[in-house]
Amino acid sequence: MPYKRKRPCSILSCPNLIAVGKYCEVHRQNQAEESTRKNTSERHRHENTRRWQKVRMMYLRNYPLCVECGKQNKINPASEVHHIVPVTHGGEDTETNLEPLCKSCHSKKTASERKAYGGIKSL
Repeated sequence: MPYKRKRPCSILSCPNLIAVGKYCEVHRQNQAEESTRKNTSERHRHENTRRWQKVRMMYLRNYPLCVECGKQNKINPASEVHHIVPVTHGGEDTETNLEPLCKSCHSKKTASERKAYGGIKSL
């Protein structure tokens, strides 16, 4: 079977030739890192909006106790609001997509969800 003709990397200034995909090995890794960085900055942009801060404060005022601690018959104040479906995966700031958690439970839940969602795209 004949080989497919190699073509230039999609980065204009790159002299490397490739047979498969859009980028050479060097730029493929850079594109993956940039994608992760972009998703992280998108999450931080959302967390720092005035609208989100207002939603968060109202939610914590209405639901002051950690849900996860409550399942273990513990009473712990909630200090963070967790998105059940992350914003970076289409989750919204609606009451049905939020849950109040203490710092410890939020850290555990976020870490386990990062694995479930295949790395951070967030949280």
